[in-house]
Amino acid sequence: MSGSISGAAMVAGVCGAPIRHSMSPLIHNAWIAAAGLDAVYAPFAPAPERFVAFIEGLRGGAIRGLNVTIPFKEQALAVADSASDLAKMAGAANLLVFEADGSIRADNTDGPGLLAAIAIQARALT
Repeated sequence: MSGSISGAAMVAGVCGAPIRHSMSPLIHNAWIAAAGLDAVYAPFAPAPERFVAFIEGLRGGAIRGLNVTIPFKEQALAVADSASDLAKMAGAANLLVFEADGSIRADNTDGPGLLAAIAIQARALT
């Protein structure tokens, strides 16, 4: 985390069950600190049966966004008010963005991320 988190800090995080093993908070908080941002990236592990209630409680600005992992990706898409074409095609969302008006936008970056990783590895092999 950065050394200067204020009451105006931007909050984002990762949500899954389990989430203890995730390196995402360590990685994201390192670049946040390096950039000197007033922000924090936190892990969240709601009980699977409480995921929708957890997300509904975040509407309206409690946090800016969540990366979503197993087992919540399909529920993440279902709870969103709008979704990208990629999320719709995948039938799941790994990213939820919480808008100031209370709406939730879903996206899925898994496919593009995988394709980019394959392209990088393919270039390294040629």
